[in-house]
Amino acid sequence: MLVNARKEADLVHPETNQHLELDIFLPSLHLAFEYQVCFISIFVHLYYVLNSTNNNNKKKDKSHYVNVGAYSRSVDHIQSMDKLKQQLAQEKGITVIPIPCWWDGTKSR
Repeated sequence: MLVNARKEADLVHPETNQHLELDIFLPSLHLAFEYQVCFISIFVHLYYVLNSTNNNNKKKDKSHYVNVGAYSRSVDHIQSMDKLKQQLAQEKGITVIPIPCWWDGTKSR
């Protein structure tokens, strides 16, 4: 199992020649899982981190959650990249299973 796999899946963006990332990739099964980010939860967590009273945790968490360039892009851009990734994976024989941001591990919502 690979986490945040790029080169291993060999999904290359046709315009930029950059490898696209798969959140979880199982090469032997040709299977990948993509966690779909829920934007509202990111902002709530970011607010909590930035307003934390514990300075040691604040520094560690802030660097982890604030420096996320992907979230500065539009939802349309992210959705188009997801479609491209899905298409490229299918061409390589990789099944990509999206995991919705609201999923809590149960069968029903």
